[in-house]
Amino acid sequence: MNYNWVGEGNGHGEGEGTYLSGFVNTSNEYFLRARADVDTFEGGYNAYRISYAAIFTAAGVALGTAPIIGPGGVASVSVAAAVAAAYAIAAFGDAKDDLEAAFDTIDMMTDW
Repeated sequence: MNYNWVGEGNGHGEGEGTYLSGFVNTSNEYFLRARADVDTFEGGYNAYRISYAAIFTAAGVALGTAPIIGPGGVASVSVAAAVAAAYAIAAFGDAKDDLEAAFDTIDMMTDW
């Protein structure tokens, strides 16, 4: 994860980080923990985005191949889409928990 964000505005919620960099440097006792928490969040968020894309991939396969694979095939691909949706929901919850942990650690960095 980029620890020197410049806020490209790419719609993925990347922060600019300018406020925190004015108060905190790498010698802060919580810096390494915060970095690990942010990295954990990044992994969780990426897992969510991949599983979210898998929902639409499976749904697209089901719709695009329905005439070829028939009702049984559509049902099995639909089950795959449902599994992907369940995983996306779980991954979103995990990423949210990871974000809260990262926020708490970063907040500790600024407590004086």
